[in-house]
Amino acid sequence: MAMDRTAYFEARLQKDFQKYIILRENGKSADEIADALEVTASGLMGSEVLRKLRDESSREMKDLIEREFSFDKIKDGDSFVRTLPEGFGPELITKVVDEYRAFLKSDRMAKPEARVCELLVRKIEKEAWRSGLVNLSAGIHLFLNRTAAKAREYRACIRPADYRKELDSLYGKAGKHSLFSNHTDDIIALRSCMKNAAELECGNATSMDVADFLQSIADNGRLKEIADYVDSIVGYVAQLKAKSADIEPDERIDAEYERIVPIKFYSRNIEKVDEYKAFYMSAMYALARYEDTLGSKGYLSGGEITVFTGFPQKEPSVLVADIISMLTDFAVSMPLR
Repeated sequence: MAMDRTAYFEARLQKDFQKYIILRENGKSADEIADALEVTASGLMGSEVLRKLRDESSREMKDLIEREFSFDKIKDGDSFVRTLPEGFGPELITKVVDEYRAFLKSDRMAKPEARVCELLVRKIEKEAWRSGLVNLSAGIHLFLNRTAAKAREYRACIRPADYRKELDSLYGKAGKHSLFSNHTDDIIALRSCMKNAAELECGNATSMDVADFLQSIADNGRLKEIADYVDSIVGYVAQLKAKSADIEPDERIDAEYERIVPIKFYSRNIEKVDEYKAFYMSAMYALARYEDTLGSKGYLSGGEITVFTGFPQKEPSVLVADIISMLTDFAVSMPLR
């Protein structure tokens, strides 16, 4: 028995949704997806915010060290002092580093983890529609593993505090007082050693701060849940495809369908649009007519579609049925020609 127009459209849309979106075979590889999601200490996701924070921390560190280890602190007028000023010792390193660490943890330097993760989620949604779901979960996990590896690399950049012996020796010399000689050279050498030590410790604090931020992205539970959810959708749709019967062709309804979902027309006539992008464009055009419905069903966030990345996550069967229902409703509402 031949299908009616509505059932035929629904079956075609189900088949095309599987082929062009969920089970797409020639989308980006997991490696390419991981590259597209990359986050570093300076970007790519949220790059402007992250770069500004790194630049600001670099300026703060430089200003703090120059201020606390200024030559003015060991000068008396135009000449260098002959005795070590009070408070100008190893404790000054601790003071500088503590201030710098406090700056890194201040509200002013709050890391944009939430914003970066939001951008990543939006990117993942777009990758799902444009490149398919087959390699998406593996790509997300690869991205998370790479980000964790970068965090480890930053921690490995932390240099050992090997200045202690030299510092103690210089501090001992600079602290000696004599009526017959001054210790200006020793005081200047101490100042140089302390300044270098503070730069090393502040640099270590920066590396730790960046590592902590990158690790917070790598440990983000929402991204991991999305990856697992994508796997469950792919598994469900693969089973659905295996159970579904072939559609008996109907040339008349096929011609009508191809005017409503113009995959061939778009891919023939729009530069850089293949059949996969053509279906994606057609689906977005149709779903745009159901923006209120998408919102009420939890598939929109801030006006942007979140079919594969929204929370709470729906059962894959519900998600697929909802989308196919809207696409079918749009298709059958178009007049016959």
